[in-house]
Amino acid sequence: MSSPFDRILAASSDYVAAAAKAVKASVRAQAVVDVPASAAAPSYGPPGLKKLTILDLDRGGGVTAQYNPREIQIDKAATWKQSETNSGNAPELEFTSAAARSLTLELFFDTYESNDGTGQPLDVHKTFIKVLQEFLLVIDPNGSEAERRPPKAMVVWGDDMPRFVGVVESVSTKYTMFMPGGRPVRATASVKLIEAQRMESPPKKRP
Repeated sequence: MSSPFDRILAASSDYVAAAAKAVKASVRAQAVVDVPASAAAPSYGPPGLKKLTILDLDRGGGVTAQYNPREIQIDKAATWKQSETNSGNAPELEFTSAAARSLTLELFFDTYESNDGTGQPLDVHKTFIKVLQEFLLVIDPNGSEAERRPPKAMVVWGDDMPRFVGVVESVSTKYTMFMPGGRPVRATASVKLIEAQRMESPPKKRP
């Protein structure tokens, strides 16, 4: 028969074991909570879906999405002019023009787990964003008429999505992760394109 002291000792041992188990569980839970979100953004769509690409139709090359966008927004508008002589509550409208379609998408880039050969991750700006921004630069300011404008672009995604041909109107970038020295390794870029089949260059200035 165990003594009161033995029962107290056993109860203490059980308490210590339970406390240790609770601490371990708490540590594991805390570790899960504190671990940063995975660097890989979800690639939306069925398995095997091809990567979206923005092609430079004038200079060649382009940018292939590291992760496919979650959605693509396409806008189309028409311009109507209100009649100046109508005095009724429902004024007459005169059609003036149809605006070009626009396509807007958001691309996520992450180079944190890459290696530039020196043990450091690649600069996400130099690797991806800079190439996107080159769609906004004039091909050759001193070149021929066809080169004094930014390049023509085409959005390609798989075989079923219709090609979208036009020009890049804007690239808005948000950098969200940096290395200790300031090197950006994670970014989200919002890209807007305007549909166009034919682009004109400004006339060349006379010397």
